[in-house]
Amino acid sequence: MDSEYKLIIPYSDSNQYGSKPGISGIQENELSIIKDYERKLDNALNLSWAPKNSLTMDDFDDISGIRECFDDRRYLRENPPIIEAINKGLVSSAWDHWLQYGRIQRRFAKFDLPFEVLNDRNFNKDIFIFLDRNELHQLDNLAQIYLRSKTTLDFADFNMEAPPSYIIVSNLRDQMIAAKMAPPETSIICLRPVEDPTGTLLTLTIPHIDINIDNILKKRGLPRYLTGPKAPLYGKSEFISAIHFGFISGSSRIILVGNNSEQDDATDENKYLSEIISIIKKQGVEIFSTCKNSLNHRSGARFLSLADIIKEEQHKYSGNGKNYIINDGYSLSQKSLFITKASDSWITDEKGKHYLDTGMAAGSAILGHANKRTEVAILKAIEKGALFGKPTPPGIELGSRLHGAFPWYSGFALCSTGSEATMRLIRIARSYTKRKKIALFAGAWHGTHDFLLIDDRAPHKDSQTIPFMRSRGSPDELLDLVILLPYNQQEALNIIQDRKQEIAAVFTEPIQGSNPRESDVDFMRQLRKVTEECDILLAFDEIITGGRLSLGGFQQRYDIHADLASYGKIFGGGLPFGFVGGVEEIMQTINDPGVRGAVKSESRPVILGGTFTGNPITVAAANAVLAHLEEHGEEIYEHIDSGGERIRNEVNSFCVENTIKARMYGIGSICRLIFSDQLITSARDRDKFEPPKDIQERFYNR
Repeated sequence: MDSEYKLIIPYSDSNQYGSKPGISGIQENELSIIKDYERKLDNALNLSWAPKNSLTMDDFDDISGIRECFDDRRYLRENPPIIEAINKGLVSSAWDHWLQYGRIQRRFAKFDLPFEVLNDRNFNKDIFIFLDRNELHQLDNLAQIYLRSKTTLDFADFNMEAPPSYIIVSNLRDQMIAAKMAPPETSIICLRPVEDPTGTLLTLTIPHIDINIDNILKKRGLPRYLTGPKAPLYGKSEFISAIHFGFISGSSRIILVGNNSEQDDATDENKYLSEIISIIKKQGVEIFSTCKNSLNHRSGARFLSLADIIKEEQHKYSGNGKNYIINDGYSLSQKSLFITKASDSWITDEKGKHYLDTGMAAGSAILGHANKRTEVAILKAIEKGALFGKPTPPGIELGSRLHGAFPWYSGFALCSTGSEATMRLIRIARSYTKRKKIALFAGAWHGTHDFLLIDDRAPHKDSQTIPFMRSRGSPDELLDLVILLPYNQQEALNIIQDRKQEIAAVFTEPIQGSNPRESDVDFMRQLRKVTEECDILLAFDEIITGGRLSLGGFQQRYDIHADLASYGKIFGGGLPFGFVGGVEEIMQTINDPGVRGAVKSESRPVILGGTFTGNPITVAAANAVLAHLEEHGEEIYEHIDSGGERIRNEVNSFCVENTIKARMYGIGSICRLIFSDQLITSARDRDKFEPPKDIQERFYNR
């Protein structure tokens, strides 16, 4: 079992708790804070040493694994001893307490009313309900791996080696065991009995949720936080409840795996089974039973063996073992890592294995994966249509929020990716200055379009560069439009001064992603000074640093401002997004080209359009991210910066103590592991001192 879920030593009058790792010198009066919760847990589990204090349902309100719904203030208000625990240093925060000790003390915020019914992430997907796990034991390893990547529902005696997506329980003891043992990615659903399950299907009532009853069968869906003894669900029978849940969660196919001994009781809710299956099938949802002549099959569920269902799906999507996607990571080799879901700072692969994600979608997921605020904004927007090809009112809101984050810029040109943003930036710079050449730095990365897909092949001294096109298919003629500068070198400033009449803009990452170092900030100050003296535009590529070093990025943090800057990643909330910001003198020269085909050679506009530019879904996500960073930025940036500093310090101390030739560089929350103990000041140094690529790949693959 994962260490996060180990049982804490139970309380008894003759037994003292051991110290929690990282906490020393816990006194007897401090232990009472912990013991109170352990007593309740031990009692709920009917353990022999538990004191027999009575428990009420109020002791176990709203059990869930969803971080976004956690209300720190309510948790502290309703659990005053935790404030004492924080003051004494036993825990650092309400959330930290909940993680360490609060598996049974889950206090969550109520939902705001009215709350729209949401299509869950299971919408139009399959859900497998495990009634008899013996069928699973007959599957081969590949089939079991495939099944673990699907939405699954199990009951109290679930398999901890392959925990399901959902667990249904019908009593307090099973609920507490599941809460203790299940990983955070598994949602626990506790039944709330009602007398008429078919009526429940038509008249669901959920605390804190305003459901449109008229639409419930036409537009299926439900909030994601249906957990805890005070939440709904649907009847006395776990089996009937599972079918209800599969339907209301939006599944397109409900697959009942095996038969259930509970179904032999024809006098209970099973007498409604035929009617329930009939209602659900009329709404276009298929129900399969993998057990022929079972009650499920006789009540209207279509028979199809589990092996045939999996074989059909695997054949449909596997292409007989062939892959038709040409993209990074899709080689289908044994080293391939395919992710099926992500939540907060965790990702899960197709085998059901969980990983702490240090990449966070290349830095984009600053609020965590599957952030609730962003998801709600996206779902509300998509209900009104995914793409209009016309501007929307939220786009005006986005402009105001961007100006609030970057007040030194007067306008923002939207696009769909970071690569588009850098491409459009240099087009704007060339248009404004009437010059052709862009000065870049060796070792930089500005996206995948041809104009900036350039690097340095020079194997000799740092002051010289020899540019080359990184990719086949990119014409070498484009090299004539670029001046490649040595990074972090005085010679670069000399070249800018000597060739100032040719340069439209000096374009640079203010902190190089391949070699992030705070000491390079001084070079950026020198660069700003020399470009101003030479009347050359300075442009920053803040795709990585924008919204990461602060809401206003590098420029806000270090008070060094560029004339133009490109942004993306974080601000899309997980969706493709980019934009270019610029000072008023530049941005006022950009005009809407108007009708296509009406361009005159003597009055050409700067064309920045795109079918998906400013689409309402991405705009909604961007507004949600910006709003959250505006409200909580001080807390967020302090947290991620201290985390970045901590991981660098600990990795570097470990490498020094164990004479490992590796060091971690970084600034704020941006970290880069360099496989060398030599001083690295540029990408050229990195390439010179690091071991061959295959050795680095072996490290990362493990």
